[in-house]
Amino acid sequence: MSEISDALHTALQSALNAAKPTTPVARNFVTNFLKGRAAAFVDIAEGLASRDIDEGTARYLLMQEGLLLSAEAEAVAGLSKVALQAAADAFLKSLTDSIKALLKIAL
Repeated sequence: MSEISDALHTALQSALNAAKPTTPVARNFVTNFLKGRAAAFVDIAEGLASRDIDEGTARYLLMQEGLLLSAEAEAVAGLSKVALQAAADAFLKSLTDSIKALLKIAL
């Protein structure tokens, strides 16, 4: 029973290790993107307040920013799926390798 527990622990650790590199990538991607969007929102607000842009243009620009935020959400979802798939693949490989090793020992 201890061997199975160890195999599961190893598989889980492999999954976690596979997911770690993607997490900072996603975090940095989101952080940089949101900083850019925040700056754009400030520019739009300042342009509207100073009357450099009219209300219609401000609405249009805000709509464009909303579309960019939606695209960002899709990109982050994709990065998350990649991380989860890598974790699942690592888990299954590790578990399969452990089970094969255990069966050879048992034979």
